[in-house]
Amino acid sequence: MAAGLVTEPYWWEAAPPKALPEKAVQPRCDVVVVGSGYAGMSAALVAGLPTTALYIMLVTVAQPALADLGVPPLAAHLFVLYYGVISEITPPVCASAYAAAGIAGANPFRTGISAFSLGIAKLMVPMVFVYSPAMLIVLDDYFTWSAFLETVITCAIGIVMMATAVSAYFLTPLSTPLRILMAIGGVLMVAPGLKSDLYSLLFITPVLIQQVMAWRQERDALLENA
Repeated sequence: MAAGLVTEPYWWEAAPPKALPEKAVQPRCDVVVVGSGYAGMSAALVAGLPTTALYIMLVTVAQPALADLGVPPLAAHLFVLYYGVISEITPPVCASAYAAAGIAGANPFRTGISAFSLGIAKLMVPMVFVYSPAMLIVLDDYFTWSAFLETVITCAIGIVMMATAVSAYFLTPLSTPLRILMAIGGVLMVAPGLKSDLYSLLFITPVLIQQVMAWRQERDALLENA
């Protein structure tokens, strides 16, 4: 070794990185980020696995992160399991849809797209487990009859609204702008909280008015032609 060569401290010890100030992120935002990333990962990587193997694999990845955010253990595990099962109908790898396409003699990819479109409202349900654990009934710290009924009713209405947006039909056919309004209203209705429900009503009120007027016109036309 050459004379005068200094071996310590190493360069990373002599010039340590500067400590950056921490920025507080709201837990609700964290849950959305973790949950959305997990949903995409489960759809892309583990579709086609048996339910038990799928759950064991994914619970080791996402459940600890949700637990660190204060999500109740039961809600976190159901969140993980639900998204894992949904991956069976999520393109590009959707084993259940491909199996159905083989039986029906249909195009596998189009069948997968149709399955995902028809089941897209299911993607919102696991978020309800996290944001409103009262829906799970068995968690005494969160369950009250008022919270449970509010969550179940608004969630059911929101899913129906999403279904009408996907199918492009409510009382009468829906145009594209009305479908967008209905979809936004459905997402806001599923989100727990009175404020989001009120925003949802603002979005869907024009749709309801148009649909009732169009339905009455169709009814009157049928009565005249009868």
